Amino acid sequence: MPKYTKEEKAQQARGKALQTADEVVERAQGDRMRKARNYHADSMHGFSDERVLEILKSPDAVYHSTAGSGRLIFRHGEDIVVAEGRGAGAGNVITAYGPSGIRGDSGASARRPPHRPRWADHPHGRGGGQDSGQGRLYGSWSADSMRRHSP
Repeated sequence: MPKYTKEEKAQQARGKALQTADEVVERAQGDRMRKARNYHADSMHGFSDERVLEILKSPDAVYHSTAGSGRLIFRHGEDIVVAEGRGAGAGNVITAYGPSGIRGDSGASARRPPHRPRWADHPHGRGGGQDSGQGRLYGSWSADSMRRHSP
């Protein structure tokens, strides 16, 4: 018999992801962020550290990938920041992309219309205007009280 059920493991992962997301936002509020070794928001996508920090300070929503990596996606408007979600590097920023960057809507050459980010079409509803809420950790932040709000 397994030690934990699938549901219990998912709940534990969600709790850890929430804690990591809170830590990332709190760190950004102090104008700090940790970069992953493979950080490339600036070199490949034209995002300044200041823009990345803006997104992390006040995300419209934060998503948790339920795939193997468990990454965290911080969305502000149509720009996103991707961070490690678990392990020793949890909370380390990997990349950022969106219409504010030099490559447009996606990390690859922008092939979709400017109003439709590549990640908006994800089959599990992890972004864009058609968000089903699945994978969403929380909606938005109140800048003064740092409480979670539903969208």
